[in-house]
Amino acid sequence: FRQMLPLLRESLALIQQPAVRVAVLWYSIHSMFSIYVYEIFPLWLLATKESGGMEFGLAAIGSIQSITGLVLLLYQSFLFPKIAKKVLPVQLWSRSGILLFPLIVAMPFLALLSHHTEISFVLSAVLRSVQIILDMTMFTCSFLLINNSCDGDKRGAANGLAMSVASVFKSVGPIVGG
Repeated sequence: FRQMLPLLRESLALIQQPAVRVAVLWYSIHSMFSIYVYEIFPLWLLATKESGGMEFGLAAIGSIQSITGLVLLLYQSFLFPKIAKKVLPVQLWSRSGILLFPLIVAMPFLALLSHHTEISFVLSAVLRSVQIILDMTMFTCSFLLINNSCDGDKRGAANGLAMSVASVFKSVGPIVGG
């Protein structure tokens, strides 16, 4: 226990720094809502049309998830680095969040098109791909903000603190989401 005291003091000193506190809080809140959306999306695709879902089969859901994964890989590999060179992380984080919110709110309205299977499949894949791109942009920017919020010799502790706090928030996400 005595060996942990210096680590606890260092974490408390870090969280008292406003830049670290804000970056950790942003990351944690975003993690909470992100985990909720990640958990609910495949369930919504699987749910019956009568209950407001899309009534897709497991193969279609897997295909949508695969498409979004490929789109994200291409985005993170080729497009994000170019955007990150032109836009500050805090601006990119906030702009992505502003764009992401209405896309998450719009998602259930795709069920109105569920009688057009092909159209709803394509729109679900496109909407989810854009959501994932914005979500991962926010995560990447969060880590940039956390790493830039403290001195270089404190980065490991700041990242550990952020992961610990975010884990608590992530555990609450599914409960809050219902």
